[in-house]
Amino acid sequence: MNERSTRRLAGVVLASGLAAPALGGGVVLEEAPPLTLRRAMELAVGQAPEVAAASASESEAAAARRVASSVPRPELWASTGPGYAAGVPGPLLGGLPAIARVELRASLFDPARRAGEEEARARLARAGGAAASARVGVARAAGELFSRCVLDASLAEAAAVRLSALERARVRTEALAQEGRVTGVDVGRARLAEAEARQDLAEARASRELDEAALRARVGWPADRPLVLDATSLGELPEEPGGDPLTAARAADPEVQGLAGAASGLEKAARWQGRRFVPVVEAAAQYARLYKTSDWDLYYPTFQPDNWAVGASISIPLWTAGRVAAQEAGTRASLERVNAERRARERDLEDALRRAGEAVSRTAARRELAAQRESLAAEALRISRALAAEGRIDVAEVAAREAELAAAGQGRAGADHEWRLARLERLALLGALPGREPAPSSGVTP
Repeated sequence: MNERSTRRLAGVVLASGLAAPALGGGVVLEEAPPLTLRRAMELAVGQAPEVAAASASESEAAAARRVASSVPRPELWASTGPGYAAGVPGPLLGGLPAIARVELRASLFDPARRAGEEEARARLARAGGAAASARVGVARAAGELFSRCVLDASLAEAAAVRLSALERARVRTEALAQEGRVTGVDVGRARLAEAEARQDLAEARASRELDEAALRARVGWPADRPLVLDATSLGELPEEPGGDPLTAARAADPEVQGLAGAASGLEKAARWQGRRFVPVVEAAAQYARLYKTSDWDLYYPTFQPDNWAVGASISIPLWTAGRVAAQEAGTRASLERVNAERRARERDLEDALRRAGEAVSRTAARRELAAQRESLAAEALRISRALAAEGRIDVAEVAAREAELAAAGQGRAGADHEWRLARLERLALLGALPGREPAPSSGVTP
């Protein structure tokens, strides 16, 4: 393997084909721009059904929050109530028989309604945290799949180079065996190494096809459009935010924030439910267009068809058979559960952050060792080529060094992939993962 091949291994760009596939009539699809890591995450977030489900739950909770709002929002009703009265005309179905009725209602103050609004706010906070957590999980999974596709391309290219070198080594070994310079065991070893390299190449290509199909499905990439990945975008991951990592992780974690918002809402709801002998104030204004029946003149000599009424109601709950106390107890139990879940999440977050930091350090060290191993393999290949040019070693040895360099390139690509996964996990915990917010458009825009 020469230096140019080595550079290709280090900066490989995955493509579904060297050229766009031709369709009937000789029409060739236009090549799409390379898909970057950030764009892949954004498309995955916009396409993921779990994100759509979580967002729908958040919208549902937001609608429930608006319904439960305690702000005095007047309601205007229009109705008709035709009827017949014999004897003293009395109210029927909540009002006198009328051709038309318009009623304006408003709840000025209701502690139970205030408590219901705070409970709805708590549910909205939890639903918002779940939706944000779903987006983070999908973005991280898309980033890992993107990195794995780039790894597959590196492994497949290195496996092809390694197979080519081992094929040459096997041919040369068989020639040396015919001259009696090597044994049959050496020939068997050369053939076995070639067969293993061929199997390695087949597995690498199969893995690349499967991972590419998975990435297409995750980001919603059209099947008739070639997929080209910009491998250099993997190096554009943001740096970790400054300050205390644990504080940043707690501030960025959607589950912690959702539980904190839920706890705040439940605490306010419990306080409202704990208030006793608080009046409920309501007001209403009504206009009704009445009509006469045969008996109305006997009871209402001054009957007028236009009827206006304005009034207010002040009610004080003296005894509710324990219902309000039970509601308060249930709300406080929910508050204790949410606080316990929040403490558990903060504990797990601290442990995950510690482990992610250790994984980044460990994989960075392995990455450095893999780079050194590849550098040494490249130097060994250079020396062996120089010795072969002087006739001091056989060309089979040069082919073996080429195979070792290809294997070292595979190890380097694998170490890079593991390091990127560790970084993606830590960035996700710190809230710095790109593409975690919903894409502006869920459609594919290459």
